[in-house]
Amino acid sequence: MAHYGTYTAAARLPAIGRSFLVFAGSPDAQRVIVRSGFLSAQRGATSLEAQGPRLLRAMSQVEGPAELEALQGVLRELEAFERLPLVLRPTAQRAQTLRALASLLDTGRFDGRTVKMVSFATAPGPRPSAPAEAALETVRELMITDPRRVEWRALPGGTTMPLACTGGPWAEFLNNRVEIWVGP
Repeated sequence: MAHYGTYTAAARLPAIGRSFLVFAGSPDAQRVIVRSGFLSAQRGATSLEAQGPRLLRAMSQVEGPAELEALQGVLRELEAFERLPLVLRPTAQRAQTLRALASLLDTGRFDGRTVKMVSFATAPGPRPSAPAEAALETVRELMITDPRRVEWRALPGGTTMPLACTGGPWAEFLNNRVEIWVGP
């Protein structure tokens, strides 16, 4: 089966081109794309409950009451939310991921819902939610439709849910990220 993907030029497309890309990401267009033999670009979401191994790993790495309280706070914030598979990392692919998220939100699939962007890091910093805030503003600017169709929140996840053991460039790459969560 062939892969379906979109290319977005660095220059802003005309309105008709942007509208077509929004349509191409919609559920109606995705059904046609799949019937044509291409893979769907629909982004599936994962509930917090379905992330058991990840949560167990996070809980097993907690060191002391302050870290436990921070982890519990993040889990309370995300309790009724689902994580989108799009992840923002400080790489060259970040701009493409931000455009993909804006296109996904432009389809209207999440209208009236809350989008939380959560910053995770390998070490505590002075403004732990800064990467999520920057990503949120960029996505709002990239959206063709009215960004007020969803409620936005940027949250600090801090060091609470590492994907890899700390130490080394690979762990830093995996752990420094912004996750996108959608909920009621």
